[in-house]
Amino acid sequence: MTGASVYDKKHFVAGGLSGFDLMVAFIFAINTVTMNEIISSYLENQTCANICSVDSEGLPYCFSCFYLFDKEKGLLYFKSSPDTFHAKCLIANGNVAGTILPDKLDKLKVKGLQFKGEVFLNGQQFTSRSAQLYHRHFPMALVIPGEIWTIKLSCIKFTDSTLGFGRKLHWEAEKPVELPV
Repeated sequence: MTGASVYDKKHFVAGGLSGFDLMVAFIFAINTVTMNEIISSYLENQTCANICSVDSEGLPYCFSCFYLFDKEKGLLYFKSSPDTFHAKCLIANGNVAGTILPDKLDKLKVKGLQFKGEVFLNGQQFTSRSAQLYHRHFPMALVIPGEIWTIKLSCIKFTDSTLGFGRKLHWEAEKPVELPV
């Protein structure tokens, strides 16, 4: 199913669906698109993430950072010094969770994204261009010491009241296929 057909109401009506069935089919179609366009567009248009890691005592520790979303690979990049407390937490345990709110809040349009993922320092196993892409988007970051980190997203919950009150879209990364031994 392509992104264009997902939002084409005529496609569903022509298929014999109407009323409640049409709404259910539309919602199902939105949720089944790979990293659907609504979520991708939101990630591309925001700049700041709040990321939570866990310290050596198992306590949560949060930090904020500027990020760049690589739509092609579905990765988040951010820059931070390996000497920071949160970097030490990330090196010890790469599992993260986070939130991304709109850069400009509108109290009448509730939007926000929650994610889980795994973080990698210098994410070279995913892309050798992470630093180039990040610094092209945030050129002022060239003068700030630090390394580029990569978050491989595993799941996302996106709330967007402009799609309907309390409307949530979900996305999960494909699980690797396990071959029998």
